[in-house]
Amino acid sequence: MTQRAQTSTDQAKKAKALKLGKKLLTILCIVLAALYCCYQFYQWRVPSVKTEVALEQSVYNAVDAQVFVVRDEHILSNTASGKVIPLVEDGERVAKGDVVAMVFHNDADAANYLRAQELKNQISYYEQLSKQLTTVSDINALNEDVFSLLLDCLDTVDSGKFSHLGDRTDELKNMLIRRQMTMGEEIDFPSMISALKAELDGLTVNESAYTKITAERSGYYISSTDGLEGAIPYGQVSSVTQDALQKALEAKAKPDSGGVGKIVDSFDWYLLCTIQEEKALSFERGDSITVRMPFSAEGAFQAEVENIAQSEDGKNLVTLKCNLMNENFANLRQETAQLVTNVTVYYAAPQPENKSGETEKPKSKQYIVDKGIRVSSSAVRVVDGEKCVYVRRGNVARLRKLNVVYSDQTYVISATTDRDGNPIVDDPNGYLKQYDEVILEGKDLYDGKIID
Repeated sequence: MTQRAQTSTDQAKKAKALKLGKKLLTILCIVLAALYCCYQFYQWRVPSVKTEVALEQSVYNAVDAQVFVVRDEHILSNTASGKVIPLVEDGERVAKGDVVAMVFHNDADAANYLRAQELKNQISYYEQLSKQLTTVSDINALNEDVFSLLLDCLDTVDSGKFSHLGDRTDELKNMLIRRQMTMGEEIDFPSMISALKAELDGLTVNESAYTKITAERSGYYISSTDGLEGAIPYGQVSSVTQDALQKALEAKAKPDSGGVGKIVDSFDWYLLCTIQEEKALSFERGDSITVRMPFSAEGAFQAEVENIAQSEDGKNLVTLKCNLMNENFANLRQETAQLVTNVTVYYAAPQPENKSGETEKPKSKQYIVDKGIRVSSSAVRVVDGEKCVYVRRGNVARLRKLNVVYSDQTYVISATTDRDGNPIVDDPNGYLKQYDEVILEGKDLYDGKIID
């Protein structure tokens, strides 16, 4: 074999070995990447510390009841037909003659009107946002705010108050845009606003395309009708029978798709229900009680016991009166309710009176608490003389205080507000919140510790 042939053979062997080496290196990289992904998946599925999600729990006793809501309702007259667009929120008070809705003769005109309103809101939103976001913020503080707003959105969804969700999501959107700008990303607000204005200019809605609906009297506007407005006349609430109430509870709602809504005239409205006589002993006429509606967006509110009518069959007809009104109250009719009979009384730590020249014994302030955040007793620790827990935020342990209003061997309930939403602690942000990931087990934990 000549020297040239030998050299060619050696080069071929080297090329083959190099190709094989590259192939093995590629396989090795793939294996390492797969192992890393498996490790990350394991870390996600099997955390190094055992945790549980903190959830809200009630601390009260109640009587379950099916209630029927009676309001002083007057259905608005309407001769037009077409797509109805309410201009007023349900439960909003209006004056006689106010325009409360518009009836469009076809769906296309209605869609153009709604799109035009949406564009106007977006233009106003971005114009205001461009003026506010002129300063650079701390990215770590923004990350904390974003996470906090996410929790607020979860709380809003969990409470069922979807009318408030839009405000929360707008705040979150603002915060995310501010975070983008802080990280150096440029947002061209003028171009966005110009594009929206151009689309708005292309939409036209003539006055001949719709009919205005005006309020025929002053009161609260409700955009829908359910066909049960006259099931129990408002003027007959004080004399209604249990049979009449039962028929109203069993009646089927018949919404009018072409209806333009109704006006609630009187401030007071009523909730009617029947409960067992022995349970009715918990209430007296004139009492202010908490009514909880687990399947309604409103959740809980106060009502006055207007009347308790006894009967011979062991059941009492209870009439409750309320004068609160908003979108959630406006749409109540046949509801499942809980009439709270007993709540937890919490006594805040005594605070000394600051009166010069006088020495008074510190007094405890009394609060009525009906719910709090439940956490297992095994997670509770004592740090600097205060009961607390550690929660997991990403891979960091964070200390959260507890304000215990109930405890047993299995769990404790921590609350930071009373039943009216008033704070009962100095700084609620430092306390356990719903959806916090509570660490149940872990050694040598401290605030800020990195968890593997």
